[in-house]
Amino acid sequence: MRFGGTYRFDPKGTATLQPAIKMLDGTVEDYGAAGIASDKLFNAQELVAQFGGKAGFAANLPLIGGIRPPELALEKKLTDYLTGSFTGGQVQPPVPGQANPPSMNFVIEQVDLLNNYANFGFIAAKIHPSIKITLTSSDMGITVAKKPLSFAATPNPTMDLPMDAAQISSFRVEKPNYDIDVTLKPGLTARMSLNLAVWSASVDWPVDLPIAGLKLSTDFGCHDGTICERDYILSPDGPYSPFKRDVENWGLNYDKYWQSKCFDVICADSIKWKRHDTVEWAWDQEDVLGSNARIDKSPVVEKLVEAKKAAEKYYADSLDRKAQKSSDTSDAMGTLAQALYTSQCQDSICVDKIANLAAQMGPAAKQAAYANPTMDTAAINKLVNKQFAPKFAAEVEASKLRANMKLVEQAKKAGKQPKFPKPN
Repeated sequence: MRFGGTYRFDPKGTATLQPAIKMLDGTVEDYGAAGIASDKLFNAQELVAQFGGKAGFAANLPLIGGIRPPELALEKKLTDYLTGSFTGGQVQPPVPGQANPPSMNFVIEQVDLLNNYANFGFIAAKIHPSIKITLTSSDMGITVAKKPLSFAATPNPTMDLPMDAAQISSFRVEKPNYDIDVTLKPGLTARMSLNLAVWSASVDWPVDLPIAGLKLSTDFGCHDGTICERDYILSPDGPYSPFKRDVENWGLNYDKYWQSKCFDVICADSIKWKRHDTVEWAWDQEDVLGSNARIDKSPVVEKLVEAKKAAEKYYADSLDRKAQKSSDTSDAMGTLAQALYTSQCQDSICVDKIANLAAQMGPAAKQAAYANPTMDTAAINKLVNKQFAPKFAAEVEASKLRANMKLVEQAKKAGKQPKFPKPN
């Protein structure tokens, strides 16, 4: 049995398979590749049969009189005498519902059950064994992606296949079954031939032996020692090995996880190129490590760990850049705030404290950026401004209070009513 089919891919992320099974008249190489032991190959014959029988003959002929050769016992390998589509036991197995299943009705002329005892030169009699062989099938099927498919009831059904994030379909084909009926109808053909100098002729008398007919019904599964299941990995680009599928999915997961953490395009592009170079390197390793390569084994796993460490650094660097951007923005806001609030100060104490507050805004923004990595720069600056605006205003008010207190003291000394400055 040979399994194949048509794999179709939809860009939306769906896939289908239209399986196809063909019965195979296999060669020695085909059966050997399937795992059948060499002592069970039988020269790749699908039909292996022995013929055995005994025959006796008696006749009373004019001029010759009565003859009775001794009984002859024969044991022949029947497949040596098969012809046509059964030659040498090589048969194309039938499929269910086949209109013209393999069938042959033939006379084994190489075997004379009389063993040439009735050969008298110009006249001879021979008895040849004959047999009719018919092969039919009632069902064949296979399990694909855990779905039993019967190709007798529904030829070539189309089925949906699962796809992973890399748009790769992985599925198993297993549990093949094949029902076949072998019908054997033996018989005898008596042949009388006359051979004169100027004329010759022969006459056959076929005799069926229905009582000796035989029908064998067998449900075939996997032959001992053969491969009974195979895993297929397909993508829009063609077949994949398990190793390449796992590498491809690692790359997708790597991109998805780390790019979602990046804070700028520098980090995102760095992640892409690290993924690209790592996947490309890993694919090349399959030629070195062989078909059983695995991504969780050395040296591939070391390369993946290296890529993870690089991604961690790309992320940390992008967070540093984000924090620095927030710091720079808040520094600028601090400079503006210093100019705004310094003009409202009533003494140098206020001026110095306003300058000190302005110098704290940048570091405060950087600290907030590290503490809130998911918060964008604008939100961080808004948070810092909200934190420092009351402090700036408080220092201005404190300077005004000091100025007023100074006026009060001066008025007391002068014995006059103080004149408080009007608010700006």
